[in-house]
Amino acid sequence: MTIAEVIVILALSSHGILSITPVPKDYSICGESSLSVRSRIIGGAVSRHGMWPWHIGLYKQTNEKNKLICGGALISNRWVLTAAHCFYEIQRSPTRIWHQKDISPATKYSVVAGDHNIHQNDLSEQTRFASEILIHPNYRHAPYYENDIALIQLNQSVTFSPYVRTVCLPEKSERPLTKQGRLISVPGWGRSQHSLFSPILKYSVFKIQSDNKCDQSTTYFFNSSVTFCSGDGKGLTDTCKGDSGGSLVRKVLRKGVYRWVSVGLVSWGEGCAVKDKYGYNTRIEAFIDWIQQKIFPGCANPGNIPHGRFSGSDFSTGSHVVYRCSSGYKMKGKSSRTCKSSGKWTRAPACKRDRCRSLIQRLAQARRPKGTRLILRRGSYSQVMYKCRPGFTFHNGRKSVIRRCSRGRLSAREPRCRASCSKPPAILGGTKIGNVFHHGKTVRFQCFRQWTLVGAHVIRCKDGKWDFTTRCSPPCANPQTPLGGYRIDNDFTHGKTVRFRCLGKRRMYGTSNITCNDGKWYNDPPKCMWGLCPDPGVPTDGFRFDLDFRHNKTIRFQCMEGKKLIGRSVITCRYGQWNHEIPRCLSPTQKPRDYAACGVSPYNQRGRIVGGNRAGRGTWPWQVGIYEDGSSTGNLALRCGGALIAKRWVLTAASSFYDERRPLIPNRFIIKVGDDDRYTKEPEEHELPAEEIFIYPNYKDFPFYENDIALIKLPDGLKLGPFVRPVCLPKQNEDLLQPGKVGIVAGWGTTQVLKIGQGPSSSKKTSRALMHTALTIQSDSLCNQKTKFHFNSSVTFCAGDGKGGNDTCQGDSGGSFVREVLRDSEHRWVSVGLISWGEGCGLRDKYSYFTKVAPFVNWIRKTIQENP
Repeated sequence: MTIAEVIVILALSSHGILSITPVPKDYSICGESSLSVRSRIIGGAVSRHGMWPWHIGLYKQTNEKNKLICGGALISNRWVLTAAHCFYEIQRSPTRIWHQKDISPATKYSVVAGDHNIHQNDLSEQTRFASEILIHPNYRHAPYYENDIALIQLNQSVTFSPYVRTVCLPEKSERPLTKQGRLISVPGWGRSQHSLFSPILKYSVFKIQSDNKCDQSTTYFFNSSVTFCSGDGKGLTDTCKGDSGGSLVRKVLRKGVYRWVSVGLVSWGEGCAVKDKYGYNTRIEAFIDWIQQKIFPGCANPGNIPHGRFSGSDFSTGSHVVYRCSSGYKMKGKSSRTCKSSGKWTRAPACKRDRCRSLIQRLAQARRPKGTRLILRRGSYSQVMYKCRPGFTFHNGRKSVIRRCSRGRLSAREPRCRASCSKPPAILGGTKIGNVFHHGKTVRFQCFRQWTLVGAHVIRCKDGKWDFTTRCSPPCANPQTPLGGYRIDNDFTHGKTVRFRCLGKRRMYGTSNITCNDGKWYNDPPKCMWGLCPDPGVPTDGFRFDLDFRHNKTIRFQCMEGKKLIGRSVITCRYGQWNHEIPRCLSPTQKPRDYAACGVSPYNQRGRIVGGNRAGRGTWPWQVGIYEDGSSTGNLALRCGGALIAKRWVLTAASSFYDERRPLIPNRFIIKVGDDDRYTKEPEEHELPAEEIFIYPNYKDFPFYENDIALIKLPDGLKLGPFVRPVCLPKQNEDLLQPGKVGIVAGWGTTQVLKIGQGPSSSKKTSRALMHTALTIQSDSLCNQKTKFHFNSSVTFCAGDGKGGNDTCQGDSGGSFVREVLRDSEHRWVSVGLISWGEGCGLRDKYSYFTKVAPFVNWIRKTIQENP
């Protein structure tokens, strides 16, 4: 570790690039060592350089040589703590031996900090001379050695580094640090029992002994209030000559960080490493006040503060002065200041003008929210009271709210009185529960038997308006069972579906499922008949050659001379309907039918089929299949569905294409238009590669599936016809998603009921023919309740009956949820949603979730306009 050691702080720059900013380490913090001391073994060991960065060598100049006489410890950049007896010399005469204070000037003494090998000149060494030596006034030398402590002031401050640092001193607030049994460490170059000074700094770890044992183990005077002893008594290790004045340290936890604290100074002993003898040390805790008084003599006059004065005349370390503010002002911060050991006062308080009066006066004159009254206490500006006027209440129902003013600020936000709601009207077929209509209060609704609640079970008053609407829908009458068929279900309540089946080889005409909607069946019950197609008639100015309308029979048409046949000359009866539109005979000047009109289908009431039946070719001419080109197999795999909204544009779901692990390649996707039977190439069926794919920019993938919408641009050249037509988009302010209404979905997806996480069998992975079903739109509250995933009602809705078996599934994603709307006196089909996601397929109590199309109409039109 070098002096240039730094702490590296990593930070992200404003451009997102990782930058490295070096910050110099603060070596002035006391009690930190650049190296850890891991050993807890009592005994001696060789130190590593920098292990005890506060330890210094004390030298005295004698005969033009510097002689190591003691150790010591840095406690600041100008002060060293050591033993007093280091500055006394032993005097001898024929009759006695005594100690005499050295009268040499302080400059004869020098201090070497950052040293490790005293025989080499370490680059980390810093030498300073003593400018003053302070010996404790009550020091008593041998045979007492009481108060054996001294301070050395250096002529020049040391420069802190990893090898030159300070040790911490005990704090008065800490418990005694020299308890019996604690381990302490002491470094030094002192002599061992059989050798001279050690050239390398060593250290030992000792155990603190009890005062009783310390007293019994010496023949000299022992004062436990200022002295303690340490060692193991085995005579293996000990401090010795040259170690005097060195600090005995131990680790202490301070504010979550362990720091080395000097708890004692090596003072005296009887021999070195003698069995049953111990080293005696000065107890530093007893001299903290003397040390601070000498090093930090006190603080200067703190002076008054603006709009305030202080009281107190003692400016010594640890003393306090107290401030008081002038009239009209309030104290900010602590009113007292303390003189710190550094000679500086703690932070001064400030006297700030009392702003509560002017604040509350302005508040009383300000305009308040509707329904709110402000009440002031005469002569008091410490608080204000708010009350509501008749017809208004606070959110929590309290009659009043108090705001208190402190330091120019009012507690909490200004409360607002909210308007109460009008009494909700009685609902037909049900009852309401609750007679309090204040803001935040709720009213519950219950429907009579066989009636169905549509909307929210509970409505809440929000500032004078109810947040939801509620009604009870009546049941439907018992539908007739078709002749030659039977009925499966017997629940005729709102939103429920009744299924029908035909007997024998009879074929069903009409809907196999009918749904109850507000007391009326959404469709008429079907008829069970043999599979004859309706009479196609004879085109004007044309001929028909066949009269057999049975299944798989064909009819041929021909036009008179001078007329042109528009459509197919041969059509076939398939399952009770003709496989192509009835042709027409037109003159060459007549224009053919315009197939660009949106939302038109060749069959009347075609959307009245629900429950997973075959749709029939041309029923939903905007339906497309989106396939992925599996180049490794050469086959096309059905990916999802979509809807044609213009000659070159398809509307679908973003989730069908989004994959953050690989790039989106448009020409890998093939769009089949005008298809019904996926295994048969049908007339007017087209296959086109995707030219461009536009995913909505704010699309969120699993587990959110928000804004799940995308557009596909097709190459030019698609020909519209009876089996290829666009669907309409919603208009602005057109609400087509009322709960309880029914819409149609179509697709070639899986027809198998699947549990959550289950995959379809290979035989039922996709449907051969286009299937369709009708689903009932549900309320937002039910949609949110029936899923564990995120549900955002602003862009998503759900539909289904919750009975199971009637659902969308894998392969249907992206297909349109359509509803029939009257526009310009014509019935048109409008895409109001896109199949997005669900939990399982056809499960009971689960629903399909769709992307709302209306919120994205502007984006759709903008994308088409910008990409002609």
